[in-house]
Amino acid sequence: MSGNQDIKMRRPFKRVLVVMLFGLIAGLTFAQDFQQYTQYVNMQGLINPGYTGSRGTYSGLMNYRNQWTGFAASPKTLGFNFHGPVPVDNLSAGLVVMSESIGLNSNVDLAVASAYAVNITRDLKLSMGLQLGFSSLQFDAASLNLNSANDPVYEKYANSYFRPNVGVGAFLYSEKYFAGFSMPKMLTHSPEANTESIKTSFSFKTMHMFLYGGYVIDLDNDYKVKPTVLMKTIYGAPLTFDLGVHGFYKDWGSLGLIFRTGSDVIIATEVRVWEQLYVGYSFDYPITKLSKVSYGSHEISLRIDLEDLHIGKTPASQGVKSIRYF
Repeated sequence: MSGNQDIKMRRPFKRVLVVMLFGLIAGLTFAQDFQQYTQYVNMQGLINPGYTGSRGTYSGLMNYRNQWTGFAASPKTLGFNFHGPVPVDNLSAGLVVMSESIGLNSNVDLAVASAYAVNITRDLKLSMGLQLGFSSLQFDAASLNLNSANDPVYEKYANSYFRPNVGVGAFLYSEKYFAGFSMPKMLTHSPEANTESIKTSFSFKTMHMFLYGGYVIDLDNDYKVKPTVLMKTIYGAPLTFDLGVHGFYKDWGSLGLIFRTGSDVIIATEVRVWEQLYVGYSFDYPITKLSKVSYGSHEISLRIDLEDLHIGKTPASQGVKSIRYF
């Protein structure tokens, strides 16, 4: 067999492998659809618009997550959230930005959130939130080394979109405990079969739903313990739980252990480095076969509460003082 014939036979096989790889990456992008966060208790504004303004001050957060390190095309996520009260009684507003890259795919979510809080009792509040924004996805076809610039085998995977999105959530909290429920992305955008168009749909079967809560237990004046639980579900996928316990020493920070059902064992910590500035870190160690190809996931966060900041006549500290624990 000549060299030219051998090359011709290998090209279709190579195409099949590349197409299968792109299909897997695209599948991961649309299947995951909502970013994974381990330190969700300290960054609830990224998953629940009902959390907006509940800290009683203006609060900013940045988070970076490197998931499944050592695994090709692993997700990398950057999140930003800023929120606080506005000059309207019981109303708060915030900004949510999330960016994620998986292989050659990158997606961005940008939303403006608003929440309205009501007093259930003297010590118990309910905050109901809504967020409006857009979702976008871009496929970096320029990074491919193609034999043909107009190869139709690859062109149909070069989808991109810019579409609206909406999310809702509720947050119930007091000085000692909290509970939240949210559907942060209620619209789904996905490629239509055998076409290059993007379909936008509203269906509970494609929504990620979060239900979570926690309780702060005083051991003495210096030590506290906070058990937490997060339930995440989407139709057709196994129900997953994050079961955690976090210990606090004074106001210096926390150290926690989390078990994610069927997935990871996690160590998480947050340290107060200056006044109301906190740095958080978590490491997810996989307990599945993924541990053979991945070194785990890393997540780092930076959080600050701006207690002296105010807008108009709105005070910057009108919420629950011990809300710093959640």
